[in-house]
Amino acid sequence: MSYIQLLLLGAIAGFTIFLGLPLAFWKAAGRRTRAFLNAFSAGILTFLLLEVAHKVIDNVETRLPGMCVPRGGVPCYPRGSWSLYLTVALLGFGIVLVTLVWFQQRFMRIRAAAEGGERPSHLALMIAMGIGLHNFSEGLAIGESWVSGSLTLAVLLIIGFGVHNATEGFGIAAPLTGHQVRPLALLGYGLVGGTPTFLGTVVGSVMSSAILDTIFLSMAMGAILYVIGELFHVGRRFGTPLTSAFGVIAGFFLAFATDLVLTVAGA
Repeated sequence: MSYIQLLLLGAIAGFTIFLGLPLAFWKAAGRRTRAFLNAFSAGILTFLLLEVAHKVIDNVETRLPGMCVPRGGVPCYPRGSWSLYLTVALLGFGIVLVTLVWFQQRFMRIRAAAEGGERPSHLALMIAMGIGLHNFSEGLAIGESWVSGSLTLAVLLIIGFGVHNATEGFGIAAPLTGHQVRPLALLGYGLVGGTPTFLGTVVGSVMSSAILDTIFLSMAMGAILYVIGELFHVGRRFGTPLTSAFGVIAGFFLAFATDLVLTVAGA
């Protein structure tokens, strides 16, 4: 696989997110349908939060004293490196979460009050940002596998991440159903969510950095947790808790199913 082919496939893996975005144009969606789709988005993001948190925790725990097995396949890391990774994870998670809450309180709440309610476009943008941070780390994995010479793994990761990202597109589009959506704005959400996969592929192909991976994953944790809270807040307004519960279950297990593709690929 040439470098140009790698970049092309990395871009395709990221931009499959556009496959799920047309859902936003479903204007005839009723109240229960919108409640289900809103919760569906929350379910997808809940799975992503668990997935990302597991990777961040694993990056810290594997660096604890006594956790390495020099000849057993588990590498040994410099003494005390666990504290660096823990600090980076806490800072990345905390700074992003606090910043988003502050930004919402300072700017979005004011604008929403003036316009008579929260705008679905704001929520879609926040979802795209959280997914984008997560997808950057996916791109890093693709680039790093290509550098290591694992071409089969690189191809499998591209396929797996491509399928996974398509479900993330549904997550971005779900809050927009039943509302007026500008195609240009939807294009922007797709770029925010999908472009980081391509950028991560570029970065991963020129450098391998576990600390960089941890930084972006911890930032994604903060952003995704914030968005999940907002989605549940919006969901309560629909007044259909049972429908919302089924939506969360459906979104969670759809994301889980696509993640199994990545597990088979060895990610």
